[in-house]
Amino acid sequence: MPGVVDTPHEVYFAESAERMEEPSDAEELAHIDWLPLSRALELVAYGELLGSGSIVGLLYVLAGRRRGSLGRD
Repeated sequence: MPGVVDTPHEVYFAESAERMEEPSDAEELAHIDWLPLSRALELVAYGELLGSGSIVGLLYVLAGRRRGSLGRD
């Protein structure tokens, strides 16, 4: 849904994650990278994230961190 921000989106935040296995479905296959949340604004600024839903979700998490209501990097 690139370009659509007025639809409901779920945002999940975790302080850690573990990669279990490679995607088994071609629909799940995409470029996946593990990066610190502190790089989120840099990725947005350089146009390295696709889809407004992802960007809005990341900005929501970053704003919550500034208020102290969400997890740490």
